[in-house]
Amino acid sequence: GAAQGKGKKGLLDGGKGQLRRNYYDHHGMIRCQWVDFFHDGHQEFNLVKEHESMTFEPGEPVFAVHTRWVGEWVSFAALGDWQPGPITNHHLLEKDGTIREDLVASRDWRALKKW
Repeated sequence: GAAQGKGKKGLLDGGKGQLRRNYYDHHGMIRCQWVDFFHDGHQEFNLVKEHESMTFEPGEPVFAVHTRWVGEWVSFAALGDWQPGPITNHHLLEKDGTIREDLVASRDWRALKKW
């Protein structure tokens, strides 16, 4: 009855009023993910494109993002691939938390201007 229907709804919406997003992972396997909303990947991609720049003034605040994560995010936003997860820049830092000195702009990191 009603309890059974409630249980089915929980399976269909993740139990939290969420939406089911189906996608193909990088191995070509179909996956699903429960999300609060469907984002518009092309809109997000264009917004970031507007704010990405490798030219900025000294002292101007920018966000340095590891290029591997940026590439995974581009595949997600523009092509609908798997979601890359939270930004992590541990590849840009030494174990003590300082910035690695051997980094090369564009090869190792991309800059996003604050908006």
